[in-house]
Amino acid sequence: FPVTILQYCGNFAYQLSKQELQHHWDVVLSEPIDILISHDPPHGILDATPSGYHVGSVPTSAAVPLHIFGHAHSSYGIYHTTDTLFVNASLVNERRQCVNAPVVVYK
Repeated sequence: FPVTILQYCGNFAYQLSKQELQHHWDVVLSEPIDILISHDPPHGILDATPSGYHVGSVPTSAAVPLHIFGHAHSSYGIYHTTDTLFVNASLVNERRQCVNAPVVVYK
């Protein structure tokens, strides 16, 4: 299930206020999802900027087996909980230089 909506942070497309974004996630996550692909990471999971600010906006209560995202370029990597495999697949760094390898996920 791909999601292109993100939390408002400047003059970019597909942005919502925090209240609108929460409603959006309430609707999207009301049905079972096997794979969630979003621009934003979940808050507090692979979402830190170099200054330590957390930019995630997806609810951490989203129980999906696989969640793939980017946005926080400096937090590239994989994190696993009991229920979910989180993948920050950002290929570029903060300067938009391609420095990370593509992530391959298989079962």
